[in-house]
Amino acid sequence: MLLSLAGPGRETAALDWIRLARAGATVAALLSAGCISKPKPSEEGAAQKPPERVCPVAGRVDHDLTLTKACSPYLQPGGGIDIINGATLTLEAGVELRFFGQDWLEVGAGGEPGRMIAKGTPDEPIVFTFGDAETKWRGVWFHSGTLEGSVLSHAVVRRAGGDNQHSQPHLLMGCLTLTGVKPGALSIDAVSVENCVNGGLRMSNSRVRLGALSIVDSAQGFVLDPASLGEVTQGAQYRGVDHNVLLGGVVSSDARWVPQAVPYLVDGDLSVEGPSAPSLTLVAGLDLRFAKSHGLRVGETQPGALRVEGTAQAPVKLSAQQADEPWDGVRLLDQARAGTRLSHVEVTGSAGEGAVRVSPKAGQIEIANSRFSGNATDVLVGCRARLVSEKNQYASQRGLVRESCSAAKKR
Repeated sequence: MLLSLAGPGRETAALDWIRLARAGATVAALLSAGCISKPKPSEEGAAQKPPERVCPVAGRVDHDLTLTKACSPYLQPGGGIDIINGATLTLEAGVELRFFGQDWLEVGAGGEPGRMIAKGTPDEPIVFTFGDAETKWRGVWFHSGTLEGSVLSHAVVRRAGGDNQHSQPHLLMGCLTLTGVKPGALSIDAVSVENCVNGGLRMSNSRVRLGALSIVDSAQGFVLDPASLGEVTQGAQYRGVDHNVLLGGVVSSDARWVPQAVPYLVDGDLSVEGPSAPSLTLVAGLDLRFAKSHGLRVGETQPGALRVEGTAQAPVKLSAQQADEPWDGVRLLDQARAGTRLSHVEVTGSAGEGAVRVSPKAGQIEIANSRFSGNATDVLVGCRARLVSEKNQYASQRGLVRESCSAAKKR
């Protein structure tokens, strides 16, 4: 059973380490209180089961510390775990950590340096879970202070996520949350996140070596900004999940977005541009569904390029989230680079001047083997714009429209 901190029958040892935790004690001070036990319930008249041994752990990890399987499971009584001061928290394979409703484990808390090495095995995963059946906890948070060498592998994170009101502005957290993690600091592989609020993995402005991930029974899978989506280099495993979320923002360096078994709902405008003239590649099978009036812009104020690499069997799909709420389409603007190419893409459900609009000042654009339907206009090509169009299907009321130069002057 899980140790309860409320109600009758609380033990003196438990109260001792809870008082220490609330007084801001470090993990070392709490562990000095020792492990505690509470008998497991049994049917009336039956022999009582052996007690479950639970080790307390809470507060700041400000020096190197190892949590052993021998003392597992560990119960976090309140206040969360913050790994700071350059310390390393190591979790042995088979360790289980339990948390309460407002608590989380934060690596590199507040940008201070910290490291976690949590290497489970297929037979003995490390488990981060809840300590109270009535609530969810906030999850594992890798902050900007995460130090190189941090690892989370062969692990399970269960029933976590929520609104972290201690952060300003408030931070929505999933089972795993990454904010500002620097390149080379963190590796995540063979991790399962289950029954998550606000996403299985939330990631913003982070660079991470991301391997196999399973997302189970969660309203959202990935919740990512454009700067982080390129770190997802393979498909996750999904069960009981129907979509991912892609937030609005800028792709300012080369990126490659791979498909998932569920679509990305795009909740903002995406743009591809920057001083380095970035190129965004959309890989065959990718499914992006845009919220009303949002779209994809390439080369608006700085150079950028778009390459859509669908296939006949696995086209890239660009569409609206809702049939009655059209999106804004793809805009290939003045600084869209030559070499921008859309191949085997399906574009549906857009409003406005064109599902794809090509600026007269853009470099040469190619659209080939693509299908357009359900749009106000499929493709609008500006006066003297350089478009190569091959083997496309235009099924909307207005298909491929080339703007006359006289009409452009009047506008």
